Amino acid sequence: MQFFRLKVGDVDGQLNHFSLSIENKAFKHAGFGLGYDFFDMDVSINETRWKGFANFQFEGPMFYLTGSFF
Repeated sequence: MQFFRLKVGDVDGQLNHFSLSIENKAFKHAGFGLGYDFFDMDVSINETRWKGFANFQFEGPMFYLTGSFF
């Protein structure tokens, strides 16, 4: 989990990230994993000359391969 909040002057924002996964080392130097990932970003600006906001979010399942040298 990662949470980041920032407010500087007229800029206010936050960043949230959550990931949960499980891995299986099926072979000596390789394996696979299955998990879920969530990412959310919100930023707003409230100035007299410019007002705006941005919202970005994605979430969903993950499947990945792993490798190691040792």
